[in-house]
Amino acid sequence: MRFRSLVMHCIALAFAFSAFACKDEGKNAPPQGTPPPPSIPPSTSGAGASSSACDPSAVGIVDTRTAAVLPASVAGFCVRKDAELQAWGEGTSKDVKDLTDAIDGAGDVYVRDFFAKRFEIVKYVDGKGTQAEVEVWISTFDKPESAYGLYAYRAVANRDPDPDAAAQSGRRAWKALKVSGESVLGNFVMDTVRAAAGAHAALSTASSFRAAIPPGAVTVEDYLTTLPYQNVVLVHELSGAQLQALLDLSAQRRGSDAFSQVSGVRFAIRDGRAADVQVLRDPANPATGFAPLDPSATYQVATTDFQARIAAGYSDLFKAAASVRDTGLVVNDLLMATIRAESPVRAELDGRIR
Repeated sequence: MRFRSLVMHCIALAFAFSAFACKDEGKNAPPQGTPPPPSIPPSTSGAGASSSACDPSAVGIVDTRTAAVLPASVAGFCVRKDAELQAWGEGTSKDVKDLTDAIDGAGDVYVRDFFAKRFEIVKYVDGKGTQAEVEVWISTFDKPESAYGLYAYRAVANRDPDPDAAAQSGRRAWKALKVSGESVLGNFVMDTVRAAAGAHAALSTASSFRAAIPPGAVTVEDYLTTLPYQNVVLVHELSGAQLQALLDLSAQRRGSDAFSQVSGVRFAIRDGRAADVQVLRDPANPATGFAPLDPSATYQVATTDFQARIAAGYSDLFKAAASVRDTGLVVNDLLMATIRAESPVRAELDGRIR
């Protein structure tokens, strides 16, 4: 298990237990002199059925890897030895791709967006025999950056906007990135990525953008709310016909988060296809302008590793590339460095998607 993912889940576990332990304290505690409420009798069914659920002889974690990380019992809660192992992916008989149905659709985020290799659910039951449970999710990822990306998504980017706080600070509340055309944020990010990669064109699905960046000083929290993913930039050698197919697919996904933000290309969307496509003439000298797409010409096209290897439809098209170059650039690192070095930064709509 990676250190960062371990830390994240141990923190989550600590919070989970402390939240439960404090549930009846403070304002919910009965006033002094008031008889306590009747105690909850032990359950006769379910995970906490036995009043001796946390007897040492009944406690244990099935998976040895997990047992080395999590305690079998803590704060009066324990993991029953007879509990079924709930795990998917590496070291199990279940495909990690089946995780989506197991945790109400959220598994897609773990597997598709953050490349989880293994996922396990550990349930702690109340040793007093009540129905109370604490569920802990443990994830193992392909690299520490993926674990951090998930943390950023869950703890920062997946929050609800706070209009009151925005009004008090004089800043706008978050608003969703448009997925039916170009956007100011999409233009800025993709132009930065394309230039750094030295490509004719660059694409990234709108799913990579979680919010807009408000005007003013940009904090790390602002940035991670907008771009929480640790995507790596890959450059593919494609023919003009293959580039056309990518843009057509994006046009068909208009209105969804599979629609692509772009740089280095200009086109109109007509009848569900990219029409009148123009491509940057010289990646090293954008001032030379654009030329009509040539189906037989060769173009260098940058995209994220997610879009190239996982995104439905797109991955099939990118697999046909004549060659692939891993730039080693991480979108997050690149954009944060650009903002720091070139502030104040700005972008605008320029009609690249019509």
